[in-house]
Amino acid sequence: MHPQPKGVTVSTAIAPTLLNGHPAVALLLGLMTVCVFASTALTNLMALVVSLVALWVWAKYRPWGLLREPLAWISLALLGWLLLRDLAAGAGTAEALRQLGDFRVLLFLVLWSPLFMAARHRLTVVLAFAACMSAFVLAGALPYLLDGLPPVNRYYPGTADVAGPMLTLAIVACFWLVVHPAALRGWPRTPSTDEVGQEPARRAWPVWPVWPVWPEWPASRWALLALAVLGLFTLLWVTGRRTGYVTLLAALLVWAALASRRVGLRAMAVGLLGPALLVGAIWVVPEARHRVQLVITEVQQYLDTQDQQRGLVNTSSGLRLRFWETTVEVIADSPVLGVGLSQFPAQFMAHTQRRGGALSDHGSGNPHNEYLYMWAGLGLPGLLLYLALFVRMAWLAWAAQEPARQVLLAVATAAFASSVLFNSMLIDMKAGHFFLLTALVLAWFPRPQETPRP
Repeated sequence: MHPQPKGVTVSTAIAPTLLNGHPAVALLLGLMTVCVFASTALTNLMALVVSLVALWVWAKYRPWGLLREPLAWISLALLGWLLLRDLAAGAGTAEALRQLGDFRVLLFLVLWSPLFMAARHRLTVVLAFAACMSAFVLAGALPYLLDGLPPVNRYYPGTADVAGPMLTLAIVACFWLVVHPAALRGWPRTPSTDEVGQEPARRAWPVWPVWPVWPEWPASRWALLALAVLGLFTLLWVTGRRTGYVTLLAALLVWAALASRRVGLRAMAVGLLGPALLVGAIWVVPEARHRVQLVITEVQQYLDTQDQQRGLVNTSSGLRLRFWETTVEVIADSPVLGVGLSQFPAQFMAHTQRRGGALSDHGSGNPHNEYLYMWAGLGLPGLLLYLALFVRMAWLAWAAQEPARQVLLAVATAAFASSVLFNSMLIDMKAGHFFLLTALVLAWFPRPQETPRP
């Protein structure tokens, strides 16, 4: 008997259908990935179509074994607790369901899982991400290099709207493939019968992202290196996303730690050059240095302002500090069970008014720290379930035997976990759907040889 991906208990009659995939489904998932880059409206529309297809697959093939994956029951438990806590807090059914809808990517994580059993489907998502990220980097960096003008709202409207973890994973993946070009060997040839009955040497497992060239082509490394450098340039010069600096730094530190595990402390010492060079680049690049210095100035301005006047401070860092302080006060009202996500905006504004008010109610629905948001709304049970998502992904990365999967999943987890210190993930359209696709491609389905034979 050939080993199946972990958590899959489909019959032999069903396995060829679910594991081999279908070109139409692969195209649909590729379009879904493109829509994440392109438009919120298109993302919602494609998510609806993908969900309908996934519902049909569940009804026809019933792959209930997928629910044994901890990512599935953690997601369902978090959604169940969200609904229960909101109803207990006095929210109506419609309001509780609306709050549930904000976290729909957790439902998609479970619902869409059968569609990602086929390696062809995952490969299509990888290629779509690689193509979109390459286009994004080229559209963002090249016009800036040619005429010195940032391309925001001119060449590419979404240049400043790509989540930090997306650029982080693309940059690290490209650098990793430059160092390990053998990871592309045999790609893009995909065996016709996928993961069922294949010899290990013929099995093609996709990495994220990949550059669609034959590894025998000597220029492939240079192409990957150029994309990585352009991605770094886009992050430091063009987008101005300081959260991206944090996520990339966290990812590089995790990469160095993994190098020490596989090669030794000497490799870790070499790996630490990456974070050191990033810090140096941030200091050398005028745009990046200005953005960092602006944080220091804004924090000092906020601290120097009297508490009753801090709500009038209208800077990026000042607003975040105000949001966090107010959210901590909301947590203190009900630290164990939380106040309920439906009640959080009212509680947030009540504390804001007691502290002198604010220029707007911005922050009442998103305090720009998802850890605090989950704790305030869902209490310790919600926070622990939320943390369990990252713990599970980190464990899967640590246990992976395939180096590409281990490194990319680890750095992705580090990028997500660090980004939510300053922004949202699950309730953010772009970051949330990227987390969804990353978890399904890299975390949910391990390589068959990593799973013991039944």
